[in-house]
Amino acid sequence: MAGGTPCIVTTTGGSPELIENGRSGYVVEAGNVDALHDAIKTMLNTPDGIKAMGEKARIRIDENFNLQQSALDHVRLFESLIRP
Repeated sequence: MAGGTPCIVTTTGGSPELIENGRSGYVVEAGNVDALHDAIKTMLNTPDGIKAMGEKARIRIDENFNLQQSALDHVRLFESLIRP
């Protein structure tokens, strides 16, 4: 995503937090082969739309999940734990 590639992820783990379904990638129900098939088919059949989706994915990661933001979030968490 950080490189401008939209992803297809399943509903397991933390991956769905990264994706805005249908905007910066696709989230499919774990084990749902038909939904995975549809998401892959959509990506393959809409190269212009996928290019735009990839740009939205890159922006989402840059704005919400970059290293600086992650470090700042951790510092705030640690400070909240040591300061009542």
